[in-house]
Amino acid sequence: MTAVLWPRGADEIVALCMRLLLTLLALLALPSLAWAQRSASAEKSCHESLSHIEMRDCLEQLDAQSRRDVAEVQKELSAALQRWDQEPEYRQATADALRLAISRFEQFRDAQCEYVASLVAGGNAASDRRLLCLIELNEQRARQLRSEVERLR
Repeated sequence: MTAVLWPRGADEIVALCMRLLLTLLALLALPSLAWAQRSASAEKSCHESLSHIEMRDCLEQLDAQSRRDVAEVQKELSAALQRWDQEPEYRQATADALRLAISRFEQFRDAQCEYVASLVAGGNAASDRRLLCLIELNEQRARQLRSEVERLR
């Protein structure tokens, strides 16, 4: 039995064209998937860097700052819960739930950003995509926790 390298009839030609078209569409979709989770503000501020190394340094600094922001808001929320006008057992249960939520958020964030980085299939932009995702999710989390602090005031 020999392998057929060239289609023999019209049906085979149509099938080959459809496979090629679907493959092309899938390849074109990959870059857009990699841009799905990113911090537009971080990307804009760091994109003006002169080199990729400077851009990476900028993103690493913004990632560190976003982590500090989340940690600061978490402390504010913990303190607000201690002052919350509820019975001690409710304050304690809510503080325990917050600690669990913090842990689960960190697990989700790290897994999600690994996924986003993997969408560039090992390309040079994988670590940039990961950092942009981390920054975005940290910024979202800080905003969310700040609104909870405001509600407790």
